[in-house]
Amino acid sequence: MKFNEIVALLNKPLTLGTKQADRVKRLADIVTSDQQPPVLSFKQDGTTYTFESPDDEGSGVADKDLSLFDLAVFSLTPLPVIIHDSVLFNNIEKDVASKLLELYKQSTKQVFIAFDREQDYEGTSVEEIVNETSVITLGPDGKSLYGWQWNKKTDEQEAEEQ
Repeated sequence: MKFNEIVALLNKPLTLGTKQADRVKRLADIVTSDQQPPVLSFKQDGTTYTFESPDDEGSGVADKDLSLFDLAVFSLTPLPVIIHDSVLFNNIEKDVASKLLELYKQSTKQVFIAFDREQDYEGTSVEEIVNETSVITLGPDGKSLYGWQWNKKTDEQEAEEQ
């Protein structure tokens, strides 16, 4: 898919409805079968919507639900990629994160995830999935993108401070 086709696709209005809500419910059953699935509801006039988990307003549940919603839209539309930042996984339970990563892994489309705190997942299927599917691993000490960290002080800045 060419860049201008992606831009046109992203600018095209998307109508969400029953298909997406049903897909979210099915994905939620895979990830957390013992919990109530999130509910997507629209006002009759179509001007507003709510997306919430009944009886649970925790940040981990909200992050899990957002991931499920994104995966539902991703799987039901021609969107070619999904991108999730590591902050989305910080409050999600480890076993739930594992199941979400398994869903990402099963996608036939491109998935980009910034994932840190892998040390919290040592010995779990999350560690296995991340190691198996990582394309690039970034970190300190020369493992920065393009070989340098943009937020580090230069030698000149260090000298000026002294």
